[in-house]
Parts: sequence; structure tokens; C-alpha cells
Amino acid sequence: MKTDFNIEFRQVNREFLDMRATLVNDVRTLLDRLTDKDKQVLRRTVYRAMFAYIEGLVSVLKKEMLLFRKQEGWSPQGKKMQFLTERRETTNRSGQTVTVAYFAPLSRSIPYIFQCYADIHWFEFEVDRTNYGWRCLLEAVNKRNRITHPKCSQDLVVTNAEIRLLIDGAAWFDNSLRRLFDECGKACLWRSQALRRSVLEN
Repeated sequence: MKTDFNIEFRQVNREFLDMRATLVNDVRTLLDRLTDKDKQVLRRTVYRAMFAYIEGLVSVLKKEMLLFRKQEGWSPQGKKMQFLTERRETTNRSGQTVTVAYFAPLSRSIPYIFQCYADIHWFEFEVDRTNYGWRCLLEAVNKRNRITHPKCSQDLVVTNAEIRLLIDGAAWFDNSLRRLFDECGKACLWRSQALRRSVLEN
């Protein structure tokens, strides 16, 4: 019999796969069309689509972790809950405690969310922030911010080098996410084997 948790977990996984397929197709379609150096509108759209891909997958990871919190009694406090729920408590001018939106930049959010995901699955995971791809991602984030909040016309110009930064940064994200899932699979396998051994031994 399927429990509510199993049903919700399958839904979250389906959402992850559907979102990834849709957004990857968006990015590939745009990159295939990106042949004319004067098509700045396409270059800006590529940036928006790529970050929709990254931020969308991170959001679904958060949903999965909150689902585990409800099922397994995992109870993160403080910053962990702020990162997961994108909400934080503060005191207003009247002295009342209120909940407000909490925004964490990707440079902090991605490593923190990956670490939380590893914690839930009982294994250690270190995001490689010495990698060239990580530095590319950070520079691409800065460019995306200039595109979405321009202060001068030059902020809207996307060069070939900045497209390359975006692609290399997204590759770092994909590789890190794949490594996270691989390690998670190994950790789950190790736990199941350990449990099987303990059952057989007792």
C-alpha cells in the first residue's frame, strides 16, 4: 500500500524530471539558434533560461528535503530552515514576530542546499568551490543580475565570452548535482546493506 509520503515523493521526483526536461530543451533550443552575433535578445534569453534551469532544480530539491522533514522528523533549525523555506522570522517595529521572505544568493544557496541534501541522506558532501566552473558560475550570476537589473545599456550586452562562462558554470552545476546524487545512492546502498547485515546477524 502506498503511503502519502510515497505518493508525494513520486510527485516531487516527477516534477524534478519534468522541469529538467523542459528547461534543458529551452536552453538547447536557444543555443542552437544563437548563431548571429547581433542577436542580443537571444543571448539575454539564454541567460534567463539557464538560470531558470538552475534555480528551478534547486527549488525542487528544497521541496524534497521538506518532505523528508515531515516524514522522518528531520528538524533543521535557523539558517537551514531559512534556506529551505525561503522564509525567516524577524521582529517588526511593534515588537511582534513576523515571517518575511528570505533571499539567499546562489553563491551561498547552492553549496548550502547540497550540504543539507547530503545531511538528510547521512553522508558527507563537499561542494568543489576551487573548480574553474564554480568561478564561471559566479561570474555568470553577476552578469545575469546586470541583465535583470540593468543600470546602463552596456549591462544588456552579452558577449561570446559571457555565453561561454554561462555554459561552463552550468556544466559545473550539472556535474556537482550528478556527484551529489551518485554519493546519495552509495550512501543509501550502504545503509541498506548495513541494515540487512544487522538483521541477519541478530
